[in-house]
Amino acid sequence: MGWIQELNKVYDMMMQLPETERQGLIPVGFTQKPIKYLVALHPDGTFSAAYDLSGKKEKNGPVYMIPTTPQAETRTGSNGTPFPLADQLKYLAYDGVENPRLNQYLSQLNDWCEQPDAPEVLKTLYSYLEKKTLLQDMRSFGLSVQYNKDDAKKDADGKDAKMLVHFSVESAEKITELCARSDVQQSWSRYFNKQSADAKKTLCYATGEQRVPLENHPKIRGNPKLISAKDASYPFQYKGRFEKDGSAATVSLEASLRAHNALNWLLDKQGFRKYGLNIVAWNVQNGPIAVPIEEQGWEEEEPDQPDTFEQYALALRDAAMGKNSKLRNFQKQIASCLDAQQRVAETVILGMEAATDGRMSIDYYQELEGNAYVERLETWYRTCCWETYYKQWKMFTPTPLMIAKAVMGEESVARARQDKQCKKADAKQMRELYKRLLFCMVDGQALPRNIVMSAVHRAEFPLSFQEKDSWSRYKWEKCVETTCALIRKFQIDRHSSEAIPDNRLHAACQDRSYLYGRLFAVADEIEKQAQRKQEKTSSFLPTHAIRLMRLFVQRPAETWKKLHMQLIPYLSILGEDQLAGYYQNIIAQIEQTFVPEQRMKNQPVTEWFLIGLYAQRRELFTEKEQRVPQPQPREFYTPEQSRSEWFGCLLAVADCIERKAESQTTEKQTICERDGNTKALRTMQHFVMCPADTWVQIYCDILPYLQKVGVKAEKYYGHLLHQLEASMNPQQRLDNTPLDSMVLHGYYGMRHSDKGL
Repeated sequence: MGWIQELNKVYDMMMQLPETERQGLIPVGFTQKPIKYLVALHPDGTFSAAYDLSGKKEKNGPVYMIPTTPQAETRTGSNGTPFPLADQLKYLAYDGVENPRLNQYLSQLNDWCEQPDAPEVLKTLYSYLEKKTLLQDMRSFGLSVQYNKDDAKKDADGKDAKMLVHFSVESAEKITELCARSDVQQSWSRYFNKQSADAKKTLCYATGEQRVPLENHPKIRGNPKLISAKDASYPFQYKGRFEKDGSAATVSLEASLRAHNALNWLLDKQGFRKYGLNIVAWNVQNGPIAVPIEEQGWEEEEPDQPDTFEQYALALRDAAMGKNSKLRNFQKQIASCLDAQQRVAETVILGMEAATDGRMSIDYYQELEGNAYVERLETWYRTCCWETYYKQWKMFTPTPLMIAKAVMGEESVARARQDKQCKKADAKQMRELYKRLLFCMVDGQALPRNIVMSAVHRAEFPLSFQEKDSWSRYKWEKCVETTCALIRKFQIDRHSSEAIPDNRLHAACQDRSYLYGRLFAVADEIEKQAQRKQEKTSSFLPTHAIRLMRLFVQRPAETWKKLHMQLIPYLSILGEDQLAGYYQNIIAQIEQTFVPEQRMKNQPVTEWFLIGLYAQRRELFTEKEQRVPQPQPREFYTPEQSRSEWFGCLLAVADCIERKAESQTTEKQTICERDGNTKALRTMQHFVMCPADTWVQIYCDILPYLQKVGVKAEKYYGHLLHQLEASMNPQQRLDNTPLDSMVLHGYYGMRHSDKGL
């Protein structure tokens, strides 16, 4: 019952303020309803005019505060209790057929009119409705009212039968709406309280006092109820534990109405209501502080104005949606408040879920002490964050919506947002995801691994990111950034012994998945740059890397060999701008960082693949002066006992001989005309399929270039080729079966380490 007590505090505090400062908080005994029709009466109780208040935006009319009773608010087909003043047309109209609902309404209104302080306008209304000419008068005034009632029907037909009607009485100055008159409101409040005072009392479990109990509790924004039970025909609900149903729990009418009115007000003012979730946070001070009157005759200070810490709650809501800058700005604003620490210490968070149309459950309730709420949110921002680029590199925390798109996919999120009833699978999945994220943000729970891995798997399907029937690189990149933030949060939560993921490149990292992610990023960038040069446009088709990504993460070694073969034409295009050698040097640096045993494995990569992918992409877009220093190339490269690696070394030497022979030295740099376009590189695909036979042809092709490199270089390269040939097993050397992915490891390892390059 703690939530009822806290909400009663909210109600009590706010009702002390002027009505203008607590706008929207409904007093006990009143409710808000849309009203379509207004009927104006003369002071003598005769009909004057009728108006249709509905419009394009408000089809059922504007919302008014009207008197109510718990029985009227919870009425169903079997319980036809009318509202005391304004009500549906079927409770007020007479169409030549006896209307029991109208008789019940008149009886209830008559009881109110008999009160000593009842305003005269109520008696005027009663005398008019007693004539039963309302429907006839509205139609005669020109309103097209769709209403029909006959004896065979329980209820009236027509769409206007359930439209609400309220009344006004003309005065000399203006038409005064009865619902808005202060004397009518005050009279109803006194009458409502008198009825409650005369009823039988019992123990209220929320307040601990003897109060009038309430059986039918109010609804929360629609039909769901927080407090409800089936009727006494289902005794199994309480038997075995209690003798009577009331022994389980009893909440008084006053406590329930005040709590529900305060909750509805808080939800409208500073709550989150989507996907069947209702989450609200508030903070209430201990109440007005009474300043004692001193003997010196000081004037009594005005009591502190209580509030629900609305700005703080809104800032927290924005923070939960990822707008952490607003929370930090607000923290600066409240830093100078004397009661800031006290107010923050009393934060209450309530989370509710409507499982069915008629039932709502409290899934989350927390009363936080100290600065726990703010501290946990700040921890979330500090740990679940990543870097993005918008005019400049900056850190960001993904919003729950961004996380949902990364985990569920944009199409599922779109369907969930369109499902206003929250009955379809996508909306339910969205609701469960938001609940779990709430626990992580507010309770400090560890981020579940299945959320992280769902985002990882979705990022590994880049072709699923579409926009207007075409592939969207932007959406895929945003998904990768969000996923990297989740991976970072997951590693921090688990206090993993592994390094915490970082958006900057770790050139010395030897994690196999991380390195394959770097290779993937370079391959994607090579083709993208070639597309830009050829098409002269910023709109690109998916690269081969993007198309092969899913296969790449499952079988990286094998797929990298296939992908590299697709890059050879693009390296030739980039060679003219001296970019082919630049990208090949990056690939060589990555290949040299691999542990050979790990490089040979063809098993799926881990989530660190995406971290490496992002870090390498960021490095490619970083200014040269700000790039991470790369390890120096090895002076000599010794291949492992792998046939594919040995053949890769031979191909690298052939490539280097041609590049050396065709290079030209200027005053500023050495320019190689064959960068990315050597005969050895162009025949690589055929070389991989038939290495022994193809090597003979390649060797014949490089002989002219050996003569052009100079005597010293010719001697060096000849000696290097002799050593490689001699180091190979004759049987391996003559084997003509296709090479595996280690041919690239050997090629780039030798290419990057040869001191003659």
